[in-house]
Formats: sequence, structure tokens, C-alpha cells
Amino acid sequence: MNLTLKPETEKLVKERVARGEYKDASELVDEAIHYLLDTNQSEADLEVLVQEGIDSGPAAAMAREDFEAIRREVHAKYGYKGE
Repeated sequence: MNLTLKPETEKLVKERVARGEYKDASELVDEAIHYLLDTNQSEADLEVLVQEGIDSGPAAAMAREDFEAIRREVHAKYGYKGE
């Protein structure tokens, strides 16, 4: 596959390869595509979480005890030994 890049993009690619950040232009493009796919997946995951929050109903007030209970649960789950 051959790609035609804008001159400023081609310059950027050549500079990054020349600095040794990538072995060649193909490696840079491959990494850029993987980054794009990861970013798109992260956005999709976030959209799902936002929708779950919306679907869960109206927000409810939380007391300090509620936050403390959540904190204890998280600390127990992840083995946090601090304060």
C-alpha cells in the first residue's frame, strides 16, 4: 500500500524516523493506527459507562458513611494498607 501524505506530515514522519523513534515510516504508521484503535475503544467504553450511569436512575445523596463504606470496600479489594 502506498500513502500520500501532506508535506508537513511527511516531514514529521521523517524527523521521527531520523531521531530513531521508529525504525521506518511503516512502524510509525502502524503504531499510529493502533493508538487510533485504542482511543476509539476507550471512547466506546466510556460511552457505555455513561449510559449505564444514566440508566441507573436519578442521583441520590450520599452521606459521609456511604463514602467511608466504599473506601473500605476498595481498600479491602485492592489490599491498600494506608490510612
